[in-house]
Amino acid sequence: MKTSSILNIAGLVVLSAMVTLTSCKKKKLNKQTTSSEDNSTAESAFDDIFNVTDKFDDTESDNNSYKTVFWPNDTTYAHTLYSCLTITKEFIDSTTFERIITFDFGTTDCTTGDGRKRTGKVIAHRTGKYRETGSTTVITTDNYTVDGYAVNGTRTVTNTGKNSDNKQQYKVVASGDIATPDGETITWNSTRIRTWVEGADTWFFGTLNADGTIDSLYWYGVDGIYDDVWEITGSADGINTDGRAFDVDITTALRVQWCKPYIEVTKGVVEIQPEDLKLRTVDFGDGTCDNEATAAIGSKSYTYVLRK
Repeated sequence: MKTSSILNIAGLVVLSAMVTLTSCKKKKLNKQTTSSEDNSTAESAFDDIFNVTDKFDDTESDNNSYKTVFWPNDTTYAHTLYSCLTITKEFIDSTTFERIITFDFGTTDCTTGDGRKRTGKVIAHRTGKYRETGSTTVITTDNYTVDGYAVNGTRTVTNTGKNSDNKQQYKVVASGDIATPDGETITWNSTRIRTWVEGADTWFFGTLNADGTIDSLYWYGVDGIYDDVWEITGSADGINTDGRAFDVDITTALRVQWCKPYIEVTKGVVEIQPEDLKLRTVDFGDGTCDNEATAAIGSKSYTYVLRK
């Protein structure tokens, strides 16, 4: 009995030591990657509210042809998608195409075609055609959550015209905070240039001309949205879930694309400088949808999952 007791006690001591070491290692890993992970979370959350307005409003082209045909005398109309998403449009000025669009996902989880669960509202105030140089879209949230993350903030998108490669570009300024399902908070601000490198000529119901007018009708469905690819440059800053400030600089353009059902950064490099810690260099890979990134800190590197 004594021998057995001694062995049991020894086993508990070893187990306790293993748990302690594992816990310390996990805490160290979390400290090393917290800013990188939280920046990726914020990036994804604010990209989501951008893509809500882009994806679900894309069923109506910029020339408002569907309004002209079905609601010619209405200044406001609403329709429902996926039984739980109601889209309400208020047309303010038919000359400048100014309109306010409210995407209402209700108060319980609304699962749409991309598989994500949303509640609350995303509100977009558009002035001018989306593809017209100088047009703006101011996007705000109202009790909005996506997959359990509460996103509270504003995103302003300005069409800045086309670059030297004839690709459409937008200046995107975002500011706000994200509450995680664990009750932690990430504060995030960014100023970016988004270049629409692929998929600009397709939409839900067909192909579009460069000015956004309909070229031909064809049922692409969500594939007309999922083929969109963006490149992003710029900078950001924030406060991570540990309360530590950090700065972000994109050193190699980020490739953002649909990795069904999520939007994912699949390529590019950013430098993240947390307050009082070493510089982190985060590499998002070679363009493959693998849901991972690698943070290099000095001579060490850590691979982490982009979506939790």
